[in-house]
Amino acid sequence: MNLQQLKILVFMAEHKKVTVVAEMLKVKHPSVLFHMKKLESFMGATLFERRQNRIFLTHAATLLLPYARQMVSCAEEAQAVLLKSLQNSENKITIGCTVNVGKYILPNFLNHLQQAFPHVNVDIKIEKPEMIASLLARFQIDFGILMEFHIEKYDFSKLPLLDDVYGVVLYPSHPLANIESIHPIQIENDRWLIREKGTLTRKIFNEWTSQHKLDFHAVSEFGDTDAIKEAVMSCLGISIMNYLTVFEEVKKNKLIFKKLESVPPQKLCFIYSNKRSYNLQMKQLIDLFSNHLLIPQLI
Repeated sequence: MNLQQLKILVFMAEHKKVTVVAEMLKVKHPSVLFHMKKLESFMGATLFERRQNRIFLTHAATLLLPYARQMVSCAEEAQAVLLKSLQNSENKITIGCTVNVGKYILPNFLNHLQQAFPHVNVDIKIEKPEMIASLLARFQIDFGILMEFHIEKYDFSKLPLLDDVYGVVLYPSHPLANIESIHPIQIENDRWLIREKGTLTRKIFNEWTSQHKLDFHAVSEFGDTDAIKEAVMSCLGISIMNYLTVFEEVKKNKLIFKKLESVPPQKLCFIYSNKRSYNLQMKQLIDLFSNHLLIPQLI
């Protein structure tokens, strides 16, 4: 017994003609007769009687009819719900990113996306880098925008968007704020405000201090980037940070940024999984990033 056979039973009860039912189901006349016989065989009873070129239901069929109608109705409702869900998903894209990307990069992206895909709803998921990578790996978001450092262990495709540089961040009244180039030895005795172990910024800091053989005695560790920025602006110390993090404060002259020439830039990437299939709309979005049509100007 299948859904097609139940539909034939339901339609035959109302229309009583094989030709009409065949047209409704968009099948040929013999196909309807075949399914009628298969249903009777499955139920082990005669369900249809032919009288003067019309088909009538037997008593056994009338007992089955309410259940057939219910099953056909449930199947059609389920199909409608699924179709609506698929249509909605076709018009929705979820992008995961960090707070800083959400603040300074996404507004420009979203402007371009709206022009390229006016009927698409873009949902933004703001989380820590590790969570964004995990969500993408589990197919819970469609795309991500992360630093290359955070996706090394994942099977993701990456499209570089921009190079984010690292530098020393000073408060405007710092004695070296107006000096164009700072030698590391000049700031060795400052109080340093740094991120906790395991972060990309801490990794950059450790590599830079090791490279220049610096030994800082006054160091305070923070678990939050915004807290470091507030502390630097309050003249409590200096830090090493990426430009994207202090982009807004530098523009407003609340912080001074001195690029570290010896530290290679870190690539911010648009990423997507290699283990899932993407619909045409999502492939078009990937093409936009591949062709560098959505790359913002940061510096």
